[in-house]
Amino acid sequence: MRRRWVTGSVLRKKGPLLTLCSIADRKDLDHKLNVEVDAAIQKAFGSLGQGVLVTRHDRETFTIELSADVPHGTILELDLCARR
Repeated sequence: MRRRWVTGSVLRKKGPLLTLCSIADRKDLDHKLNVEVDAAIQKAFGSLGQGVLVTRHDRETFTIELSADVPHGTILELDLCARR
């Protein structure tokens, strides 16, 4: 899958197409996000017409979801708390 950036202890709440991750420890960030993104990629293979949207809400909170607004085969990373 292609990745694109757009500026704009783990707690997981899973729905059919949504995962909420709260990651307090910076050293675990990449690993834990990669695990959740990999799971979303596997779901996306069965959902033609949807890509993976990873949204950063603040320093510790991310959502990973399938979205029809993201082209199939693409991971779009949206940063809602861009550094000022």
